[in-house]
Amino acid sequence: MLKISSLSNSEKLDINFQNFKVFKTIIQKSFFNCLLDKAKNTTFPPLKFSIIMKILIVIILSYILGSIPFGYIIAKIKGVDITKLGSGNIGATNVGRFLGKPYFFIVLFLDAIKGFIPTILFKLLFGLEYGILAGLFAVIGHSYSIFMKFKGGKGVATGLGVSIAIIPIETVIGFGIWFFILIVFKVMALASIVSAISIFIIVLFLEKSLLIKVVCGIIAFLIVLRHKSNIERMIKGTEPKFYFFENEGG
Repeated sequence: MLKISSLSNSEKLDINFQNFKVFKTIIQKSFFNCLLDKAKNTTFPPLKFSIIMKILIVIILSYILGSIPFGYIIAKIKGVDITKLGSGNIGATNVGRFLGKPYFFIVLFLDAIKGFIPTILFKLLFGLEYGILAGLFAVIGHSYSIFMKFKGGKGVATGLGVSIAIIPIETVIGFGIWFFILIVFKVMALASIVSAISIFIIVLFLEKSLLIKVVCGIIAFLIVLRHKSNIERMIKGTEPKFYFFENEGG
């Protein structure tokens, strides 16, 4: 057995240094193992909101998102004030008439997305009831935008996004009705009104949730209400035609 006393000072220093490294490694491993064990056994409580707080969050965020006037913004980027052209509406139909069919689809998509996102988001976060509430206020925001002095679109595209998130089967049927009416009569307002009412009627028969029925009824009512001027023009026979395909107008 090697005697410490027989070693030189440099050898003693080297042994002490090696012992220190081993000790340091043991301490470090023990420390990090303790941290890992602590992390594994630590659970963080989920975020908790009161019902009132949830409702306020849903209403405010959904309304603000729904209020973003995509049609107005896109028209402005193109150097056009869409509120001074045609019906003055900021929705996809009026934008498409003056900027071209591609912009109809762009605005339609963006307006639908601002209905779909808050609906599906709050549905996943808080539950179906909050998703439905979010959808309703997204449509209200689109129709009565805080950024447009509480004026806005007709609620059709945003309502479409909401219905896709909540009632996809009824939405597919309603879209088929909308497309059929548009192709046959070539009047966007008529197609929108008929499809909105049709979806509501279908929901009455297919859905069990009273809340879904009520909210779909409110959205359908808003869509019809926002088309008041269109209804007056349809009665007079002065409502402009909307040609879905470029060659329809001759």
